[in-house]
Amino acid sequence: MRGAYGSPNPPFAEPRSPRCPSGESAGILAGVRGSGLLVALVLTAAACASTGPEIVEQRTTQGPKAEELWVLRVAAANGREPTFEERAHWERDLDFAISRYLAKDQEYANSLQVLTFRALRQVAVGMSKEQVTILLGPPQEAATDASQIEKLAGKFGPDVKGKVTETWVYPMGWRFHFAGDRLVDITQYLPR
Repeated sequence: MRGAYGSPNPPFAEPRSPRCPSGESAGILAGVRGSGLLVALVLTAAACASTGPEIVEQRTTQGPKAEELWVLRVAAANGREPTFEERAHWERDLDFAISRYLAKDQEYANSLQVLTFRALRQVAVGMSKEQVTILLGPPQEAATDASQIEKLAGKFGPDVKGKVTETWVYPMGWRFHFAGDRLVDITQYLPR
């Protein structure tokens, strides 16, 4: 039977691959049959299950963006992501707080680091406690005891020991380590 325009296949029939004239699928698993596919799936599942939970433990110079933690907090409190109106209100409030801070600190307002604070809205080493609070709000926990600070820094404890006077803890395992008023180190510990 000839289809439209003289083609050998009737209209609306599945096209046949030149390599598979019988019309069988030419996909990646075309050569795998029943039990082979089952074995492949079982081995993949076993490999995934045996790896266990992954732990994120990192030291970095840049922390989370303000919006990330704000959305996380709203979701935890309300069981949903923020609405458009809530997001617009939060952005206005944050822009106002940043502008007010920059009007007060002209030296920082004219520095190269202002882009991270104003445009990216991301915490970075070198910021003040006030800047971190403007971006992320108050910490969940604050530690000033040297042994507690070292414990909160995890495997990076020896690196912060003696130079850090206070550590702030935020959601998602973020730890901000201060020497006086300046943020000098950022670590994250997050079991997954």
